[in-house]
Amino acid sequence: TQMRSRDLNAILVAIREFGQHLRNREYRKSLIRQIVDSELVPVFVKFLRSSNAEIVAEASYILAVVSSGKVDEMRQILNDFPRHRYPKLLVSKDVDQDITKGAIRNTKAVVQAGAISPLIDLLSHDDDDVKQNCLWTLGSIAEDCAKYRSDLLSQNILPPLSQILENEMANQELLTYGAWAFRCLCYKRIARSDKHVIPAVIPMVWQLLQSENICILSHVTWCVARLTDPTNGAIVDELINTDLCKRLIELIPHRYTPLVKPVMLAISNIISRGAVQRKMLIDASPWQNMALFTDYLRCDNNILMVLCKVAWKLMSDKEQIQSAIDSHILPNLIRIVRKRRGRKLPNELVMLIADAVLGSDDQQIWYIADQKAVRAFCLTLPKIHDVDLLHDVITALQSILRVGDDVRKLENQYENAYAAEFKAKDIEFMQGLVQHQDKAISRKARSIMSKHFRQKRKRTKQQPQQQPPQEEPKQES
Repeated sequence: TQMRSRDLNAILVAIREFGQHLRNREYRKSLIRQIVDSELVPVFVKFLRSSNAEIVAEASYILAVVSSGKVDEMRQILNDFPRHRYPKLLVSKDVDQDITKGAIRNTKAVVQAGAISPLIDLLSHDDDDVKQNCLWTLGSIAEDCAKYRSDLLSQNILPPLSQILENEMANQELLTYGAWAFRCLCYKRIARSDKHVIPAVIPMVWQLLQSENICILSHVTWCVARLTDPTNGAIVDELINTDLCKRLIELIPHRYTPLVKPVMLAISNIISRGAVQRKMLIDASPWQNMALFTDYLRCDNNILMVLCKVAWKLMSDKEQIQSAIDSHILPNLIRIVRKRRGRKLPNELVMLIADAVLGSDDQQIWYIADQKAVRAFCLTLPKIHDVDLLHDVITALQSILRVGDDVRKLENQYENAYAAEFKAKDIEFMQGLVQHQDKAISRKARSIMSKHFRQKRKRTKQQPQQQPPQEEPKQES
């Protein structure tokens, strides 16, 4: 009843109590439900246009909590990011979804109460806390569905948002909230009806890419990854240029390895858009930075998988395979396979090494084989369940062993050095593949066994069994 009172002091006392209770995690969930069920959301939206600054600040905070549910937790995380206390927040998942996304019912109540227009107007408010609360609410609305994102764009959210993001004097926390809201606007495929906003989006993306803040960079690189998605067609071709490719490649060896995932996704999307975009990336020399990243890679499978997909798309000819060899990225990836002994590795990593062998000439195969590629393949063979990948690995082994025979003849050696890397259990597994259901795999395994391991098998069969020594008869005295 106090919330609907005309007495400004009574409203101020009541809204302060709401704010204090919502800051208490024990009562927050039940209180949010009561606010929505009691239809108090339109009342708080009305307070956004109040002349009292404290009422506006409390109302914006309450709406932010109602729409997202966990503002205080995310604020603490954003404050702790510069201290590097939460390095795992950006790994694989869109963590901000898990932290911030409130119930659809609550967000719908905020939108239906007409909160979008006053929230956008408050983005020009003097108080940074009010701006942060509004950005948080608008980000939660944009994250909810495509219709809400179109509504926000149609009500001109981009001009005030760009003023915040392009203000170099703004504090880092406000910029982080703005980058997150901008990321939510680019959450999914851009509707054809919203393509007119692309010219306004491009300067904002470039401005944020120049930041050194890890959280801002994470949000904007996810924006680039989503904007460059092939499903967006040609409406974002203006975004893709040489400067963007160079900046993305500069971010690959970033010491925050989780940042690499959206960067590599964006690069992968750019490559998939056509030959012109692929040439832009190749001209920016990505191999050296990718190799620098693999030097200290902690073998996170999600990041490793995306990196291998990008490398696989780039290695389409012998020239690019040679670039990968010169940058030492292939030896680094082979080292990762051997270090982990073939366990829990993404198929993309094994496929990349196998395809590099299959697409190389003899000189390149010789170099890759000298990096212990045979041992890497032997370690992964028992763990491969995909028939096509198994076929490629065995074909790659055939190519390496063929080059090994050529080297043996050239240097007048007795034994193929690469065949000598097979251990007894590897030969036994290869012998088992002779009985494989796939005829091509069976034929190739039989060819490897007959050409390279037949003599070893004959020796083991012909080796006589040692007989126990016989005791000499004692001579009778």
